[in-house]
Amino acid sequence: MIVKSNPMTTQTIPDTTEQWFDEFIAFLRSDQIQISAGIAPKEKLDFYNVMMSGDLNKILYASRSLTSVQFIKNILYEFSQELKQRNCKPLQLSVNYSDARVLVWAIVNDDDENTEDDLLMAEAKINAKYHQFGFHISSTILEASDNYPIPPQYRSILPN
Repeated sequence: MIVKSNPMTTQTIPDTTEQWFDEFIAFLRSDQIQISAGIAPKEKLDFYNVMMSGDLNKILYASRSLTSVQFIKNILYEFSQELKQRNCKPLQLSVNYSDARVLVWAIVNDDDENTEDDLLMAEAKINAKYHQFGFHISSTILEASDNYPIPPQYRSILPN
């Protein structure tokens, strides 16, 4: 099977299995040289220590952690780009996230149905893309007159 590109990145995947394995082994050798020379970053050392431990639970946990970081980063970036494309400007926008979800706390002007709709459409677009991977985004949208404070576990991504 020949695959030209990976849908999750802009990287090109080699056309042949042999080429892919050659590049993968070269990548591993590069890491081995860095580790042997004592110049590998701590994260790389930690990764290989977990892999070499043979402890399946630790390996799966490390894999899940790396996967979650990548998916959450992608979701936050694409959500912000979707809002930008829609020219959606809530008064305040804060987020909280865990292993598989992003929670959004948005405050909009009273009766600003357009901004509410844009937030919900951006959420729906992200969920349509990432649901298959077990990740989702969920929004709480309030009007300014509701006067609810942003929960302390949320981080503001728009200035007040």
